[in-house]
Amino acid sequence: MWESKAREILCGRIAAQAQDHLLRHYGKIGPAAVAAALDAGAQTAQRVMTEAAQEEKAAPASPAFLHAEDRAA
Repeated sequence: MWESKAREILCGRIAAQAQDHLLRHYGKIGPAAVAAALDAGAQTAQRVMTEAAQEEKAAPASPAFLHAEDRAA
């Protein structure tokens, strides 16, 4: 669970930085290029999150990890 949340946060930060960079250079590259880049970034982030969720479902949870979750709850 924490790994997928970390990936989600990382993808969000990367997307925000990319969006900020693109918007700062908006006048140089034009609106169509910005829209295409943002769309490609969103698709990549979604793919990474989907793959992470599939890996998380496929990997058995270790007893040590489960024990740590129980203590935290």
